[in-house]
Amino acid sequence: FDSWHLLLLEQLTRASDERIAAIAEKAKKEVTYHLRRSADLVVRLGDGNEESHRRMQAALDELWMYTGEMFEVDSVDEILESHGIVDSVSGLHAPWLAQVSRTLAAATLKIENGSSVTVTTRKTMVSATSRMVSAISFGVFLRLAPSTMAIMRSRNVAPASAVIRTTSQSERTRVPP
Repeated sequence: FDSWHLLLLEQLTRASDERIAAIAEKAKKEVTYHLRRSADLVVRLGDGNEESHRRMQAALDELWMYTGEMFEVDSVDEILESHGIVDSVSGLHAPWLAQVSRTLAAATLKIENGSSVTVTTRKTMVSATSRMVSAISFGVFLRLAPSTMAIMRSRNVAPASAVIRTTSQSERTRVPP
């Protein structure tokens, strides 16, 4: 995800909306740090001991097919592209795959089925680009989102501290908040 996120931010720095471009530029430094840390962790675990390598490879084999969803274009992406705010997210796939492939090679991990991505028959994820850009452009820039207005009115410097933490759990998967 961090590789995709950095590529998206680099694309957003060229957005026609100056506010989006400025925020994307500021966010790049933080995301670059996260990419460096997550890539280092993948390499350390993938190229670590036999057990860590086995677990990393098993996780990669099980989850790789879902990576293609980051590059699916929906109606919000099409609107943003038509207004020159962002280029098509599908164009991020090749540079993303090159970056991820380098990290996986350093971690001695292999992508199942070569570098193909299986498209699921049922869409299980929301387009992250759409949600992120929508939240940024409508909530922060225009300050019209009800949640943003409530935070601004409260002048609470840490609004997230009031959020109650919950955890969803199923028989096989534990999903933290």
